Amino acid sequence: MGFIKALLPGISQFRNILSKLLKLLWFSSLVLAFFTAVQYPSFAQSGDYDWVDSNIGPGIISFNWEAIDSIGTKVDMQDDGFQAEITMPDFTFFGSQFDKVNISANGFITLGSDTEGLGESNNHSLANPAFNKPKNIIALFWDDLDPGEGGAIHYYNDNDRFIVQYSNMRPYGGSNLASLIGSYTFQVILYLDDVDGRKSGEIVIRYLEMKDARNSATIGIRNDDSSEKLQVAYNTSYVEDSLAVLITTEPILASFTGIYDDGWNMISLPLLTTETHVDSIFNNHFPNSLFSFNGAYVNEDSLDIGTGYWLRFMTADTVNFEGLALDSCTILLQAGWNMIGTPSCDVSVTDVIDPGGIIAEGTYFGFNGAYYNADTLRQKEAYWVFANAAGTITLDCSAPPVSGPGPGLPDLSNESRLFIQDADGKNRSLYFNVTLSDTSQQTSYLMPPVPFSGIFDVRFNGDYRLIQQDEDTIQVQTDHFPLSVTPHNLPSNGYDYYLKEISNSPGIPVSPHLMKEGELINITDPNVTQLEIIKQK
Repeated sequence: MGFIKALLPGISQFRNILSKLLKLLWFSSLVLAFFTAVQYPSFAQSGDYDWVDSNIGPGIISFNWEAIDSIGTKVDMQDDGFQAEITMPDFTFFGSQFDKVNISANGFITLGSDTEGLGESNNHSLANPAFNKPKNIIALFWDDLDPGEGGAIHYYNDNDRFIVQYSNMRPYGGSNLASLIGSYTFQVILYLDDVDGRKSGEIVIRYLEMKDARNSATIGIRNDDSSEKLQVAYNTSYVEDSLAVLITTEPILASFTGIYDDGWNMISLPLLTTETHVDSIFNNHFPNSLFSFNGAYVNEDSLDIGTGYWLRFMTADTVNFEGLALDSCTILLQAGWNMIGTPSCDVSVTDVIDPGGIIAEGTYFGFNGAYYNADTLRQKEAYWVFANAAGTITLDCSAPPVSGPGPGLPDLSNESRLFIQDADGKNRSLYFNVTLSDTSQQTSYLMPPVPFSGIFDVRFNGDYRLIQQDEDTIQVQTDHFPLSVTPHNLPSNGYDYYLKEISNSPGIPVSPHLMKEGELINITDPNVTQLEIIKQK
């Protein structure tokens, strides 16, 4: 009877106690069916505010715990308690100035003189229009917490920052429940001035140790009339140990513009974004034309950071990217050819961090309608690279090279070569009769996997652009005939060298073309798929 009498004094008290009883049951997993959660959208950006955490933006915010329990003022309160109107220097929040802080036992603070809702233990979505209290809230980890179960709350003001720290906080429900779930230690820093690399008005929330049940709390900010809010998380397993969250009015998102040709392009995702599906980023591509490479081409529907892709555009297009700048990416390579993406900057190939020395020199290839040897890896584009063994490389926008450029490949300007160009102007030089001082250098003259049908590509058998012998077969691919072939530095060994056309369609045989120094040979038959270098006395 005593318990029933305790419920009678008021509906508000009844609701509060009943809520706590239900939470006890929920934590015990006895009445999960009572809770059908209504999910409201989370916001990565709202009005003038953005947020980013130390997992996805380590270059912007990092975790660095500053304990204040030994230097701060302790706030004594019990379950659902609060301390109101603690003074501080002016802090700008949603465009208004505040010089008072209110601290709730339930993992949130508010700004200003309005204390309504400070004892609220039932967290809700900041995006839910049905709830507009507490006002001017900063929710660190808004949940039904009870400092009476061994927790402590401190605040500290050094006139540059105002810090509130919750230490060893436990969920409501007594020591038995607390021992099952564990405790939470977290803090919020309000930056009152520009200090420590942070701007005045910024908010940093740090989570030192967050035990077990973390999926029933609200994290974010909201103004006095709920017209503006930014929600980081709501009733989801988001927080973790050693995590920092930055909420700021400073620009976090970066934007880039990519210009792409009609047809096939080699592309990558240059920043972190929530939209990674190819259809969400590109609007002018052929269906099912996104391909990665994993020993063979793999059809994809979404893009990952650090991975390179082929994508076929219907017409030339300009694409705007927006997201979190990617200052560095570490890429796992397999032995052999890999298609890699780039960060939010251009990186010289000499600045690629290759601690295992696994990259074969001379094997960075880009694509501009045909393969070319790349000396710079440009943002938004993708590149081929050959790894002699599995391992990792890092593309970093600011880090210096690990060991500087390698010794370099031999000068080929005086070697025998064929300059081959199609009617669209795409071209490549192929070298033959070259003596390599180190046979291991042959890997440096490999060509990437053959591109899709119709794209200009010429290479010797075995996928080389340089061979040591003076006779071999050249594989030919293009949609733009005629081909022109111009010999340079032909061997002076007493032989005449000829170029023989090999067609995949029967027709009138074409006599081999005698190659003469610097004289152009036209290949007009669009059915030619091979050219053979032969020599005769």
